[in-house]
Amino acid sequence: MPPVVFWMIGAVGAFAAIKWIARETDRINAELHPEAKGEPKPVRVKLRRDQAGVYRPE
Repeated sequence: MPPVVFWMIGAVGAFAAIKWIARETDRINAELHPEAKGEPKPVRVKLRRDQAGVYRPE
């Protein structure tokens, strides 16, 4: 078999392994550090352009 085929098989295998490892780390972190459901996220201030060209928080 040409070496390119082996490289492609290795790349696909590495991609699959990385996806699996990332999924497992997310699952484990969710078990160790569950999110508090009662606390709302803080609202971010949006900046809008003023007629004078000065940015001011809303």
